[in-house]
Amino acid sequence: MSLLKNMSVNTIRQYVGIPSKWISYIYENYGIYILLNPTFGRYGLTLKNTWVPITEYSDADTRKLLLAAAMAMVEDYKSTSGLLLFMLENGNNYGLFWDGAATEDIPFEDQ
Repeated sequence: MSLLKNMSVNTIRQYVGIPSKWISYIYENYGIYILLNPTFGRYGLTLKNTWVPITEYSDADTRKLLLAAAMAMVEDYKSTSGLLLFMLENGNNYGLFWDGAATEDIPFEDQ
């Protein structure tokens, strides 16, 4: 954190799981805000006690699970000093798997 402060970094991204007391500590001691980032199903999820390696965001149960997790995260961290914002994953469209209505009609040579 000292190196980041010396570089004039004012915000870093951390994934969910960092204790709120650490977020406050970083902010209070180094002046660095935290952007809190859950993976939001990017690397799979457990749905109805079954591991699902590829998240299907159009599935109603998946959406319900992810929204409940997001709301729980907000509740857990809402009073944390130094927390700048929540970011609901920025890379869910990247990866080795493409499927669904948005991609199934891509011409083969463009896939």
